[in-house]
Amino acid sequence: MVTVVFSYDTEEYQAPWADEATKVWTDLLTKYNLRGCFCIVGEKARVLRDRNRQDIIDALKEHEINYHSNLHSVHPTHAEYLNELSWDDGVRRCLMEETIGISDLWDIMERRPTAYCKPGNSWGPQVAYSMSILGLPVFTDAPIEFSPGHPMWFCNQLCLKYHLSFEESMNTNNRFEHMKNNFLNTYTSRTDGYLIMYSHPCCMMASAFGDVLNFKDGKNTPKAQWVPIPKRPKADVIAIREATDLFLEFVANEKIPIATYQEIHAKYIEKDIWISLETAMNILDKVSYELTYHYSGSIYLSPAEIFGVATFILDEYNHIKKLPLVIPVRRPIGPTEDAISEAPTQVSLATFLNCASQTNQTVSSYHRVPSIINLGSIQISPGDFLKTAAHLIRKLSQLPKPNPWVTIEQANNLPTLAEREDFKNMRIGGWLMTPDFHADNVVTMAKRQTWTAKPAVSIDQR
Repeated sequence: MVTVVFSYDTEEYQAPWADEATKVWTDLLTKYNLRGCFCIVGEKARVLRDRNRQDIIDALKEHEINYHSNLHSVHPTHAEYLNELSWDDGVRRCLMEETIGISDLWDIMERRPTAYCKPGNSWGPQVAYSMSILGLPVFTDAPIEFSPGHPMWFCNQLCLKYHLSFEESMNTNNRFEHMKNNFLNTYTSRTDGYLIMYSHPCCMMASAFGDVLNFKDGKNTPKAQWVPIPKRPKADVIAIREATDLFLEFVANEKIPIATYQEIHAKYIEKDIWISLETAMNILDKVSYELTYHYSGSIYLSPAEIFGVATFILDEYNHIKKLPLVIPVRRPIGPTEDAISEAPTQVSLATFLNCASQTNQTVSSYHRVPSIINLGSIQISPGDFLKTAAHLIRKLSQLPKPNPWVTIEQANNLPTLAEREDFKNMRIGGWLMTPDFHADNVVTMAKRQTWTAKPAVSIDQR
């Protein structure tokens, strides 16, 4: 069964008359007892308050309130400033800037947002991680998902793409039929998962985006010089509204399942778990052959989680000379800098175990997989460490007396998922940035964070 999400990028704050479009959408959804998910820019919420549009605020409260960045297209956008910063500085900057928008949205709407929607194609993995810290566990209009309509975990956020746009039908001759057929073509082609159908409410009344007119190509047009947003002809606005009304009536009459992001998160939420040594060793055996997410039974772990499991086991062994029977699953992020791997070598068992204990402390204290692991006089990558640790744990479970030497094994530094099409050919930017903008640093960091990626498994499948 395919479940539909109606998602709305509520971002146009330049033209007061465009506020009415949001009210049209909320009222039509409410008319058919359908809940929409309104991803609202912080500045949009503030102007609704300052324009005394309590009627729109109250109408929005009937639906799910989510977050769409603080200022959307004002430069520098996420990708622009993140491309110049380290991981930690990027997270710090994002937390500083976006806390304001989330706080204002929460205060004005009296609702805590669940999901984050990126502004345009400007994002970075630090944003996803920051939003998880700020209590927004869902990333919608994400650049990645596990497979069409199926969520994945990335940087501790549940990620889903957008799939279908209402706007594709707004400039056609037979709007309702186009909207309906466009929807059914996608809906019937799938057997399960989610179909996220989205719109920008302003597009019902505006014939162009204010962002394109005033923030394109990296420019920040002063407010006093904003180019006015052109209106659609009144007849077109009426026709679009009527077509939308008919479409939502069709969805309601067909009893097509509708969900919100909060409901999706509740279905996939991950709680703190402990796994058995047997489960851990099954997964460690697999990761020693391929650096990617792995599963045992219904338990899926990301490479970063597997890394944390390995360091916990070896830290315990280092202290009590026994393998633990149960192991907690922590959710660290991946390496934040380039990994370094020196030539293969041997180190003493004591050296490796002491290193594992120190690394385990890093995972616990800094909530991340270290980029470089110091083994006495040499440095190895986390991939090398994990492969070596996986084989060592298996040997420790089988041999009454462990070998006093450990051979460091070489492995990939990036998980297999980094070579998947959406990561391998990832592009960040577009019309909003200057033509020569390339977010190479952001893309590199996103690939590193494939250490955190894994398919999302619903509670009823565990």
